[in-house]
Amino acid sequence: MWSSVRESLQGAAGALAEVSADVASEATRLTVVAANHAGRLAERTRLYAQVTAKQQRIALIKQSWGSDSYDAMDAGDIATVATNFHRAKAEIQRVEEEIEAKLIEIAALDAAPAQSAETAVQQLPSSYSVDAWPGGGAAEARIQEAVPAMPVVTAVPGVMIGTAVSAIPEALPRALPARAKPEEGVAESSEDEGGV
Repeated sequence: MWSSVRESLQGAAGALAEVSADVASEATRLTVVAANHAGRLAERTRLYAQVTAKQQRIALIKQSWGSDSYDAMDAGDIATVATNFHRAKAEIQRVEEEIEAKLIEIAALDAAPAQSAETAVQQLPSSYSVDAWPGGGAAEARIQEAVPAMPVVTAVPGVMIGTAVSAIPEALPRALPARAKPEEGVAESSEDEGGV
């Protein structure tokens, strides 16, 4: 009798260890997916910042050309104006090529296959079946009912309240919940009952 109990406990422990290993493996995979997604977002943000800096560099080149050429143009020295223009134009073309390279990198990041966390969470490890759990597939259904899907979060524009801008999401209640009625048999305390 004790040997059969011990064998069933060992079998349960082995199954539990296998499921735990699968869960740990899946958690690791999901962490890698999330880290990859965050890394791509960070890289994309960095590239857009570099594009913006290069666009500002073009504006500075044009401003510099204007200030360098103004006095020469006023004096009628068209050769100096043309020299400044060709130098500025060559530098602007070089910066525009750098911008184009950054935009190509951004497009490559956007085109990279990305597995979202939503689709990754729905996948189960292949080494065990939900039907083998106590309650079978019904257990999974109960878990799905107990854990509702997260709503899609979108940015809500700021709302002017008095003198401060507040970004209150639309999903929050507009009023405080109604005060719960006291339970029967429990008296509400009041100050006019002679209390301290």
